Amino acid sequence: YVCEIYSCSTSGGNNAPYFTSSPVTTISAGSNYSYSITTTDPEGDNVNITASTLPNWMSFTDNGNGSATITGSTQTAGDYSVTLNVSDGSASNSQNFTVSVTSSGGGTETASELIFSEYIEGSSYNKGLEIANFTGSSVDLSSYSIMKQTNGAGSWTGELSLSGSIANEDVYVVVNSNATSAMQAEADLITNNSALSFNGNDPIGLFKNGQLIDVIGTYNSSSSFGQNTTLVRKETISEPNATYSTSEWDGYTSDTFSFLGSHTIAGSGGGDSEAPSTPSNIQISNVTETSFDVSWDASTDNVGVDQYAIYLDGSFYANSSSTSATINGLSSSTNYVVSISAQDAAGNESSQSSNVGVTTSTPAPSLDCQSSINSFPYQQGFEGANDWFQSTTDDFDWALNSGGTGSSNTGPSSAYEGNYYFYVEASSPNYSFKTATIESPCFELNNENQASFNFNYHMYGASTMGSLTLEVTTDGDTWNALWTKSGNQGTSWLAENIDLSAYLGETIKLRFVGQTGDTWQGDMAIDNLELSTAQPAVETTLNLSLTFDNYPEETTWEIADGSTVIAEGGPYGNYADGSTINVSITVPEGCYDFKIYDSYGDGICCSYGSGSYTLSNGNNVIASGGGFGSGESTNFCVGNNLRSVTSTERISSEIESAGFNVYPNPAISELEIFTGKMEATAYKIISLSGKIEQSGNLNAKSSTIDVTNLESGLYVLKVMDSENVVVRKIMVK
Repeated sequence: YVCEIYSCSTSGGNNAPYFTSSPVTTISAGSNYSYSITTTDPEGDNVNITASTLPNWMSFTDNGNGSATITGSTQTAGDYSVTLNVSDGSASNSQNFTVSVTSSGGGTETASELIFSEYIEGSSYNKGLEIANFTGSSVDLSSYSIMKQTNGAGSWTGELSLSGSIANEDVYVVVNSNATSAMQAEADLITNNSALSFNGNDPIGLFKNGQLIDVIGTYNSSSSFGQNTTLVRKETISEPNATYSTSEWDGYTSDTFSFLGSHTIAGSGGGDSEAPSTPSNIQISNVTETSFDVSWDASTDNVGVDQYAIYLDGSFYANSSSTSATINGLSSSTNYVVSISAQDAAGNESSQSSNVGVTTSTPAPSLDCQSSINSFPYQQGFEGANDWFQSTTDDFDWALNSGGTGSSNTGPSSAYEGNYYFYVEASSPNYSFKTATIESPCFELNNENQASFNFNYHMYGASTMGSLTLEVTTDGDTWNALWTKSGNQGTSWLAENIDLSAYLGETIKLRFVGQTGDTWQGDMAIDNLELSTAQPAVETTLNLSLTFDNYPEETTWEIADGSTVIAEGGPYGNYADGSTINVSITVPEGCYDFKIYDSYGDGICCSYGSGSYTLSNGNNVIASGGGFGSGESTNFCVGNNLRSVTSTERISSEIESAGFNVYPNPAISELEIFTGKMEATAYKIISLSGKIEQSGNLNAKSSTIDVTNLESGLYVLKVMDSENVVVRKIMVK
């Protein structure tokens, strides 16, 4: 926002008082000075006004009602600093300004000696000095020289003896021999003398007959006073000064050459003592975190406006030759006030304009990407390098672990896959209601068309064990919950799939936030993380219900994808006559043939018992019967957009929810098969031509299969127990 105030700062909820009056900054020598000071306090508190810096010819009075006055008079021209303060006892503001007292004019002002009138320390070799003569007559330069004190230490060195003369109200310009052509065009002397190879902390002295008469920079001080700066002597200064005073100089940006070659002092040009009008209509624009633009309407003057002075927070900031400027080098989210005054060539300065406030912009939040992922699928099982990192704003850290967590009746007994997992240890001192957060690398989904995040989690403990939440952010500032679970979820590892399609085209970060409850039995864990951008496989779980006749040993069946048998069962000699079994079969999207056989050739109904079969997909019956002779075949299709799947059907699997998984896919040398609830399982790996390339038995829950003997390509993996068949398409690299 922009507000016409001096400050918008607050202290503990209390708004600081501020000045509402603009100071009088210019008078002529011998004139009476008067400044009526007014202030206001947003809460109406009583305020105290003081003057911490005041020239001895001024008198200050606090009127006790939020106003004060300054009065006085002096015959001595020059610049005088004033600092005022206003306070309500807990918050305060200040007003800083300079009162310029100019000579009374009349065109008779003369000086007793030559002075330095300009100093240029610009880029590269842009070094130059200007000497002015306002003594009333021509001056022979043979008695004068220039020397420097290197880095403000040691003695004066590099003496440059001058020659020739300077006419009255003229200048003599000396520049470095490698200075820019714009400087050399104004030069009376171009030299490579070391006195003209100065830096911004090298004091420069003007000597007459070996005696220092004028100086730029503080002798025996290494502090920088003029680095990358043009300094121009104020027009109110007509006499040299062997002690450097910053109040005698105006500063301009590096490589400002427009003042070089001429100089005036107050009273030397006809006695102009009328100040320009005060600038008005101050406008603020283009506010950023570190800068803003300011513009104003031009002032008028009886002779002409020479330049404008810009004041930031009551202190001089810079001069401008135009009616606009850019204020740089600011802090973000900070309040500033700016005012403008106008100056003419005789050194007369207008009153400062009304103060205008501005607040710099707040930095936009951004992701803290300690690492970025743009190649998918991304997988993290915590078996090696871990690119998830601990938050610094939570109560405690997640921990890497293998085996059990060390606390009874809580946490997993082992990793979901491999040896390691990440978990929240809820034992003291990490409860009650404390938070541990772990953050992901950045995921670049800018060019992806699909994305999902899969993970396994374990939450076993007391019913009040706490909660586990998955969150996402696109800016590092606002986090949105994608998934959350609370309380005891049982002793098994569980699986979750999160759709990230809402974040396609963006870069995101994920984080798991574990919050303990009021018990130490609240260990929670994550494992087997994957962010995939592949289209999810569409799988369907079929159910085959078989009621046998009096000869189960004659019944067999199979499901084939072309010439490749992907599921099969029987004969069932170990089952009782007339008994019923249900077989769960998971198949990928596609079209298949279901075939059922009777080796005797009389089907399963109705000569020797009343057998029957039904193959179904949820409520959709695909094939059924019983009286089929030697066998019968039914062609069917399953999956999205295929004719045998209705719009209300869901792709699900009892086996899946019990922990069945195949990893990695694609595989290079080994394939991990996790069978979950299936028991006494066997597997087959079948080529697309129907050839069984590899087969064998699997261990309980988890087995590792060596696939190095398989050629690169696509295969069908079949995993079977006595009642279930699971089919997966796998890729071997």
